[in-house]
Amino acid sequence: MMNARDDKTQTDLMAIIGSARRLKSLSHRAVMFALLAANEEAGDNDAMASFDEALGGFSKIVDMLRGGEQGGVGAEARAAIRDAQALGAESDDLLTRFLTDAPKVRSLASGEAKRAHLKDLADFVAGPLYEGVDEIDAGLQRALKQATAERTARDAASRQLIGDSIAKIEKVSFAVRLIALNASVEAARAGEFGKGFSVIASEIKSLSESTSTTVQDLQRQLSDMR
Repeated sequence: MMNARDDKTQTDLMAIIGSARRLKSLSHRAVMFALLAANEEAGDNDAMASFDEALGGFSKIVDMLRGGEQGGVGAEARAAIRDAQALGAESDDLLTRFLTDAPKVRSLASGEAKRAHLKDLADFVAGPLYEGVDEIDAGLQRALKQATAERTARDAASRQLIGDSIAKIEKVSFAVRLIALNASVEAARAGEFGKGFSVIASEIKSLSESTSTTVQDLQRQLSDMR
């Protein structure tokens, strides 16, 4: 059974998963351009502009993972991420460390201290940060799986409710048919005086047939949902 809210939640989660996977490439690009700029005596403005762009993209994704509204992510998807604890404390600390340490390359003067900082940053990105991003990806996959399972359960409950309603309508339709039959019998017994019963019986029969047709249509629709 289609549900627009569930569709958006799953779409948002898949989009977040795709964005989170970019954290690796963005952090790598930031370090690469910082190293490139550091190898130039006067610095490379184009390289640092690319560094800022990569760092900015990384920051936006982190904000989204932390519950921000970047990218138009709906409240349901953000709640699913929180419920699944997709962004654990350790992984979040790693993201914070990168966002804190990476910008320092701008304030450090060229020399041994800057080269040491860049080496540490590169090692951090290639090791702990990459592992942390993998943990985040696993958590987001868990959130998507949980949201999908909840949707399936709601759909099953809805189908059951509709099926129960159809069964009740069928019972009413059967009772109406019996009333129509009894009215027809009574009209026949009453002869000339039973014309009124005959009209009523005809109307009841028509209602019964209409109800039966509706039940059949509902049953077909319910079958299509399964």
